Amino acid sequence: MKSVKKGSVKKIFIDVKEYFVLRKKFFYVLGLIVVIGIVILFGTKIYLAFNLLIGNDALVRLTASDQDLFLSNSESVEIEFDTYVSANPFCKSSCEYSLKDLSSGEVLDRNSFDTIVTNPSSQKYTLYAPDKGEGQKLYRFGVSCVSSESGFCETTGEAIEKSFIVSLNYNLSEEQSVLREVAIEKLNRTIEDFVALNVLALENKYLFEVLSNRTLTKGLLKINLTEIEVKMNESLNEFRHYEYGGVISDVVNLSNRTLVDENLRLRLEVDDYNNFVLLVREEEAKLIGLSLEKNMSDYDESNVAMLIFEYNAFLSSLNSSIDVKKKTHEIGTLVARSDEIFLSLDKLNESDFVFDKINSSTLEFITINFSDSYESNLSILPEDLICSYDGIYGTCCDESCAKDSDKYPVILLHGHSFNSAISAEKSLGDLQRIREKLFLDGFLDGGDLILRSGNDFETFKKTRERIIFSVSYYFDIYKNTEETIVLETQSDNLDSYALRLNEIIKEVKAETGKDKVVIVAHSMGGLVSRKYLQIYGEDDVAELIMIGTPNHGIDGTTLSGCSILGEDKHCADMDARSLFMNKLDYGVTPKIPVENIIGIGCDTSGGNGDGVAKNSSVYLSWADNYYVNGTCEGFEYLHNKMILPGKYPEVYNLVRGFILEE
Repeated sequence: MKSVKKGSVKKIFIDVKEYFVLRKKFFYVLGLIVVIGIVILFGTKIYLAFNLLIGNDALVRLTASDQDLFLSNSESVEIEFDTYVSANPFCKSSCEYSLKDLSSGEVLDRNSFDTIVTNPSSQKYTLYAPDKGEGQKLYRFGVSCVSSESGFCETTGEAIEKSFIVSLNYNLSEEQSVLREVAIEKLNRTIEDFVALNVLALENKYLFEVLSNRTLTKGLLKINLTEIEVKMNESLNEFRHYEYGGVISDVVNLSNRTLVDENLRLRLEVDDYNNFVLLVREEEAKLIGLSLEKNMSDYDESNVAMLIFEYNAFLSSLNSSIDVKKKTHEIGTLVARSDEIFLSLDKLNESDFVFDKINSSTLEFITINFSDSYESNLSILPEDLICSYDGIYGTCCDESCAKDSDKYPVILLHGHSFNSAISAEKSLGDLQRIREKLFLDGFLDGGDLILRSGNDFETFKKTRERIIFSVSYYFDIYKNTEETIVLETQSDNLDSYALRLNEIIKEVKAETGKDKVVIVAHSMGGLVSRKYLQIYGEDDVAELIMIGTPNHGIDGTTLSGCSILGEDKHCADMDARSLFMNKLDYGVTPKIPVENIIGIGCDTSGGNGDGVAKNSSVYLSWADNYYVNGTCEGFEYLHNKMILPGKYPEVYNLVRGFILEE
């Protein structure tokens, strides 16, 4: 065996020692990495959980390429909806969307998308104007997004819903306009003919009734105008419903030849009768003259007496049926005899004999003036603008709807943002559940309304349905020469928000064409609304409904915790000792109905309340106050849970009842 050198052994020993040192360092580093990884892992999870706690959950924003579409009959237009979902990057959000024709109630499309695959998601549709008529169709695009909790995804798992209403306003095409003019010309001509026909028919009936009491007339022809009038009304109704082709093709035969002949026959009978009356009147005058004659011989006197007797008998023989020709012959005989007597009168007889009184004739001439007083109730009424809803045919609103309190739009106004770093879009959705429930109960969901450029929009002016909007005083607009820019401003004081609320109300009135709005306000939103009423009065507001509003300010733990993440100016104004609250408390009391919902059951800064606002602060002596009992669990305060119909349906029922009773 060869001997091992001492130096070599030493080198091997050193290498082994270094190996173990390096190995130990490796495990130290590995352990440190693992510890750091665990810290990062749990730190991230804690951070995400904290973010969720302070309101950083998924946000959904929905936009459309246009809101007011204007087309002619049979035209089409393409519209695009974009859905943006902002969420925890570790979260997967699934969204369902649908497009519904609100006029017919038909769902035109229903599908879903995944935000990992598509974000934003775009859906394009082609909308068509009806082939006839004028009016408005409403379409609602709705999207509902849910984030799934897993691993690093911290989320409430609640669905976030957004909706957008598009109006399609349609008018007559050139072809329909031509048909309309033809239909109007035909209807006017037919109405004129029908009026003339009615005058003849009614005049004939009048003449027949008059003559039937005096002469022997033949029966009146029975012309049934009722059926013709029914057809006329059908044509007029077709016109109002844009059935111009039907008006033109459904010819109503109004030939009046038969009635003209009948009228001529009756007028000839009237002439014969009037001639007969004239003859009787002339003979009566002669007999009266004979009866007044003096120096009449006994023979003539006897003849005149007999003649008068015969005349009176003749008058007595006149009854409801006179044969004019026969009676004319009889009166002619009397005329001949009276002429003979006049020729043989003895003018020398000085006697003052006066004959018996002659029966005065009751025969009167027949006059015809009926047609002068006839008025027709047929006329061409303007076509109805069509605004059907949910499959029920309806007409559009006009100026008369402006003052209809049953149609005043409802605006939902959020409260104080707990975390001013969160987008104002989050605040817009605070009363989302109430809006969704109102939509299910028959209101029209107008979606989120953000101040626009002040243009004249037609989206909601024609509908007869009551509309609800979510609005926010956290948005303002800035105009330059080229465009209008929407700004988020969550750092202003409550006086500024009251001024902004005025702009919101003016825009809602302009977009709906209504005179007033109803305000449903939560928390700080009620203070902003009250300040608005103090500044601008009640002319534009029909009713104020407040939920959990600290009407006399906040104090204690609520005040001290307000500015940790919230905006300092908001907290300063809501301080019970602030100038803002003092002005609000001692200002003018609104004269409109004010309903005030108060939450109780939770410890609130040492008092009873909803966990945020004390009931003593919410209560208003001059308002109608309603109490709702509830609970607070951890950071889930009754103050925020009250606006969830699923958890506190009694609050929703109160709000809905107030709106409908307004």
